[in-house]
Amino acid sequence: MPTDEVAAVRRLLDAFNRGDFSALDELDPRAELQDEPRIPGAGWNYGADGAVRWAVKLWQSFGRLAFDIDEPTEIADCLVTRWQATGVGKRSGIRVDMEGHCVFCMRDAKVWRVEFFESREA
Repeated sequence: MPTDEVAAVRRLLDAFNRGDFSALDELDPRAELQDEPRIPGAGWNYGADGAVRWAVKLWQSFGRLAFDIDEPTEIADCLVTRWQATGVGKRSGIRVDMEGHCVFCMRDAKVWRVEFFESREA
């Protein structure tokens, strides 16, 4: 996958980790973002407004939550990577450490779909 796709994903995650929505232009206007399926009430979020709702839901639950990814692997027009998220439960104060795999589907160097999986095989 060309470097600009990987760079777009990294810019998007870096901005999320800072609580900065300025990187929304890295998303396709018709973007689809999945909530992590292990979180109760998980669903899908659509477009820039959906991306903001996705981020706000996470920040409301965990306060500061930081995502980190390994070096992505190209599969067709998608980037597959292992992710880790760390934070602190806002109500419980319990440290949160989650990990899984994620697929970022790209269109014209923009993220148009983000889907989470528990394992690489899935």
